[in-house]
Amino acid sequence: MEWKPSENDDGHSEKAALLLDKLKLLREWADGRTIGSKGEHRAFVIEFDGMPKAGKSSVIETIRHFFSHGPKIKVETTPDEHSELQNGYKVHSPAEGVSLRTPGYLKRNLLDYNAWAGSYAIQQLIEGRHDSYHDIVILDRGPWDAGCWLEYVRHHPPEDVEAEQVKTIADFFQHPLWITQTDLHVILVVSPEEAAERAGRNRLIRHLGPAAMPEMMSEIFEIYKKRYRFLVKVKASQCIHVGDRSAMLIDTSQKKPMAVAVDVIETVFDVLQRKIQARRSRGKLTVDMVLRHFESYRKGMRHQEFNKLRTYISREFVPQVNDLPIPRRVEVAARLSSRTLYLTQGTSLFNRFEAEPVISELKRILED
Repeated sequence: MEWKPSENDDGHSEKAALLLDKLKLLREWADGRTIGSKGEHRAFVIEFDGMPKAGKSSVIETIRHFFSHGPKIKVETTPDEHSELQNGYKVHSPAEGVSLRTPGYLKRNLLDYNAWAGSYAIQQLIEGRHDSYHDIVILDRGPWDAGCWLEYVRHHPPEDVEAEQVKTIADFFQHPLWITQTDLHVILVVSPEEAAERAGRNRLIRHLGPAAMPEMMSEIFEIYKKRYRFLVKVKASQCIHVGDRSAMLIDTSQKKPMAVAVDVIETVFDVLQRKIQARRSRGKLTVDMVLRHFESYRKGMRHQEFNKLRTYISREFVPQVNDLPIPRRVEVAARLSSRTLYLTQGTSLFNRFEAEPVISELKRILED
């Protein structure tokens, strides 16, 4: 099997061909990544979210094809190195919930419609996190996506529902518990004008879906960008080995699906590399990893106070954590992430952050 560039791809196939050498990263990660205490291998989960007509389905198919067929090309060129990949990676992409699973009659009530779609997405996410057969699971709209649409519903609630109730439901689908179970979030947005043009392309009759409603799309466009900032903040604080690389926002208005797919594949390999490096260090914390949780303190903390915090972290906290058994070490890291938001609000004195309350909280994390 010989690799050949597709026609009119503007060089993107050539870029993808250069990425074939990185396919072994997925195998290395899958062979060593475990969940729970039983050691089951699980799939690498990619969650695609975003606006109608942003190109999610096309990009997902391109990525699926790359990982399922790319290894076969590598086997032909370097059989000794990649012989175990002769059948390609196993990629699973469950049916998209909004258009293919959610009952159409629920569209009369956007709250019910998106709550149903979000519940379906959570099921697929949970299954992906426990999938020991596939190498990659690609979700076409995950729980986070439902939260964005419910945020829109919050501004336009049904008559018998209060906006605050809708917010509670939206926050549930974007809870950090679900956010951090996805290895890579890919958010695709598109300008309302381009979405409408794509919706009407190659149609004999007028398209009546959301993409043809400019006002709705304009509001949704802003919601995705706003909620993305929160998504990145959560993943940067809780996915300490990967940070904000575990989420990406791409405007596809002037970008071809092939180019988007190559960007996503490059990021997949970047995330895999970071996860592998973290595993090689057996999950040990570094001073920089811990300080990353307190980046927002730098401007609000006196220089001597920040040095005091850094000294404690480097001389006492990190060495003590790394001496713990691995399960306990992981638990401490998770508690550190979950308490960071509390700390940023609870230790300020006269608009200045002091080191001692933070140090006391870190000591409590070790003692719990």
